[in-house]
This record gives sequence, C-alpha cells and structure tokens, in this order.
Amino acid sequence: MPSLNLSGYTWQAGTTRDRPLLIDFARRTYSELYPQEDFSHLSDTVDRLLSAHTPLWWVEADKNGDRVACLWIGRILHPLNGRSHSQIFLLYVDPAHRRQGIATALVKAAMERSRCVGEGHLGVQVFANNHRARQFYEKLGFETLSFLTIVALDRPSDRPG
Repeated sequence: MPSLNLSGYTWQAGTTRDRPLLIDFARRTYSELYPQEDFSHLSDTVDRLLSAHTPLWWVEADKNGDRVACLWIGRILHPLNGRSHSQIFLLYVDPAHRRQGIATALVKAAMERSRCVGEGHLGVQVFANNHRARQFYEKLGFETLSFLTIVALDRPSDRPG
C-alpha cells in the first residue's frame, strides 16, 4: 500500500486473524444506517470473503494505537465486460476520526493498489439512502453503474396458517 501521509495516524496490513474486529467494524458501518437491524449474518459474509486474496488494512491513531479505520477490498467480475476488477468490501472510519482525510486517503490508496495489480476499475456498493457516502465517492470520480433493485416477498413461513 502507498503511504497514508496523514499526521497522527499510521496503517498496517491486516490478516485473517483480524476477523473479529473486521466483523465489529462491518456491524458498526451498517448499524449507523440501520440501528434496528440484526447484523449477525455479517460473520458468515466475512467467513466467505476474508482471505489472503482480499487485502485488509487498518488505520491506527498514533496517540493510543487504537484501530480507528479499515479498508477491505477484493475482486469481483465487472457486470458489463466480465473482467475482474477491485471492489471495496468495507470502508469504515470511527466517527471521532472522521473529516481528517482518512477515508479519502484509503480510497486513493485502494485506487493506486488496484492500478498496480493491473485492475481497470475499482467499485463500491453504497446504500441508496447513504447520501454522504454517495457524495464522497462521486467527489473521488466514482460513477453509478447500476442500481440493486429488490422486492420483499412473503415466504411460506410468514403466511398465516
């Protein structure tokens, strides 16, 4: 990874042993938008995707060594051309450390890393109601390629007997 270049912060590569903290950061991310939801399924998601092939980086505050941010990326297939491209699986910055340039530095580092490994694109999935995140990514040059459209269905177990 390129240098973070942020005063007061350093970063280090994560490993699969960081699974519990990664799950916690993922839960924090989703809980900010959907505090009433149960995110116990995130452990399954992390178990399916976390590997030596899905880089994970932590940002630590120099003053106390606390991990205050993370970036986790992997590779997926581009929906239009079928080529592999980098995908941000998780970007999280603790609220007390936001507006310091950490997220911008992490995304720019992910872009550089993706270029260095020969990827032509870097993608991210953002919830439609997360306007701040959408604006953040747009400022960095991301464009909306698709919308995930879903409908809630009654399951047989949900229907009255």
